[in-house]
Amino acid sequence: MPRYFFHVFDLEWYRDCEGEELVDVAAAMDQAEQVARELLEGEERVNDGDSRIEVVDEHGLIVHVARLRDVTDQ
Repeated sequence: MPRYFFHVFDLEWYRDCEGEELVDVAAAMDQAEQVARELLEGEERVNDGDSRIEVVDEHGLIVHVARLRDVTDQ
């Protein structure tokens, strides 16, 4: 199974060095949305509009970007 990494930018970069094995890009996108919701849960944060999770495949390619502002609109 391919490995995906979830790098978080929220005023600072938090690099995911372990990643997670998931079936495909769609599963990685779902995981990124879930992580974004968890990050926002119960927090009073000022979203600068650029806070995001970048999903990167095992080859180093960005395959999806989940913006936290988009998750709050759902």
